[in-house]
This record gives sequence, structure tokens and C-alpha cells, in this order.
Amino acid sequence: MDYITQMILDMKFAAFSDRTIQSYSKSVRLAIKQIEKHPADIDQKDINEFLLYLYEKDAAGKTMIVYYSALKFFFSKTLKRNWKFDRIPKLGNYNRKQPRPLTRNEVKILIKNASKTIYRVIFALMYSGGLRLSEARFLTLRDINEKEMIINIEKGKGGFRRQTVLAKKALEMLKEYQEVNPTRGLLFPTKRYDCHSGLLFGIPEKGKPISQRSVIREFRKICEKTGIPGITSSHSLRHSFATHLIEDGLSIISVQKLLGHKYLKTTLQYLKYAEMRPEKNFSPYDMF
Repeated sequence: MDYITQMILDMKFAAFSDRTIQSYSKSVRLAIKQIEKHPADIDQKDINEFLLYLYEKDAAGKTMIVYYSALKFFFSKTLKRNWKFDRIPKLGNYNRKQPRPLTRNEVKILIKNASKTIYRVIFALMYSGGLRLSEARFLTLRDINEKEMIINIEKGKGGFRRQTVLAKKALEMLKEYQEVNPTRGLLFPTKRYDCHSGLLFGIPEKGKPISQRSVIREFRKICEKTGIPGITSSHSLRHSFATHLIEDGLSIISVQKLLGHKYLKTTLQYLKYAEMRPEKNFSPYDMF
């Protein structure tokens, strides 16, 4: 068994998502090819030089972090080698640019200007419950709890389960979508088109969700068309969900739970974006 195959098995046992497994294994392959050494012979100096090579090529912060995380897992978990953090800096932090949250009005504009109903509903659900795109794509009908107005995320980041909010507006849009696109499986399956079939519309392909690329492309097109400024991405909807809840007075602990953050410090980042609304002070004694 080669090292990459063993790494893939290690990631599966660690409950990594298929997307992360593919990304990490590809990153390690490319790194080993660039370093031009057998994995067992690669040392910390080689890794530092490789990360510096990426940095000098002006690689995006997100790319740097993926390579760093993939190499860290490979050496510490698969090769069982000591990983000294003080000797291998996380260079991605130097040029990492986070997408900003959207304003409430920008969220309305984005959803309203979606070119297709499927995109409109996906964006609405992402903002409704602070979903990641990877979570929204794999939603099924059974994940929607209309009675309690809850969205069940069965396999979030890191394989964790959680529950989040289902907005009434998002539910109404989802019902309208389902009338035209009834399904018992994935809510947003990919469409298969056959130019020889004579069909005008695609047939849902069983077990495969709508492609991530198409949703991202739609988001960017809307931002360009409507003039939404700044660094934004589909992940901005999740940022907006958290920021707007904090602005409306929901406790940071509750926001952490809805987002599924393991550490509170990750949720605290949204405080810098939130514009707190003036509110009248009160005593808890008056709430009895």
C-alpha cells in the first residue's frame, strides 16, 4: 500500500468528507512531486521551502491553508512524524481574505435576482439557517422539519450533526419549488441532459447533488449584475446569517450552536461585523 492510499484510508477513518479527502490527497501528491523526494525522506526544511515557494507565487490564502492542513495530516497521522508548529509557519494567514457578510438588503437583492428557482431556494435556505454550500447541496426532504421549523444537518463539517433554523419565507419558497420538482431524495439533484433524447428538460440524476461550481457561478453573476461590492462568495450568506442574528440580540452561544462551531472564538469573529442596534436596558427581575 502506498503512502497516499494509506492517507486516504486514515482520512476516511477520521470521518473526513469526500471533498476534503480529494483535496488533501491531491495537495500532498503535488507537494511531493514539487519537493522531488520520497515521502519518508522529506523533512521540515523541505516543507518550509515548499510553502515559501507557494507564497512567493502569490498563492491565495485559502490555497496555502489547504496545503498546510493536508501536509500536517499526512506527516502527523499517516507517517507518524513529529510536526513542529514553531518551525512550520501557517503562511496562509498572511494573505487570507475572508468574504464579507452581506447587508440585509443585499440578501434580498441576491435571492430576488437568481436566474432559476433552484438557485433562489438554495440561497434562501443557506441564509435561513447559516448553511454551508456543501450542506445545502446534500439536503433531503427528511432534513426539513416543518412542524418545528428546523433544518437537520446530518453531515456538517467534520461529520458533525446539528439543527438550525428554517425561516417561514424559505419554507414557502421550498414548497413552491417542490410542486414543480417533487422528490423523495435530494432536494437539489443535478440534471442530466442527453442531446439525443429529444427531451427539453434534464432528468434528475439519482444520488448526485447540484454541482458546487454552478451555484458559485450563479452567485458571482448576480453580484456582478446587481453591483454588490467587495469580496463576497456564497459563504457570505452564512456570515450574514450569523452577523444579523448577533445584531438582533441572539446570544453568541446560541449563534455558535446554530453554526456548528466547535470553538467559541470562531463565532466571535462576527462581532466585528455586527452593528448593534440601540436597545433599552432592563432588569431580569422584571421578566418574572
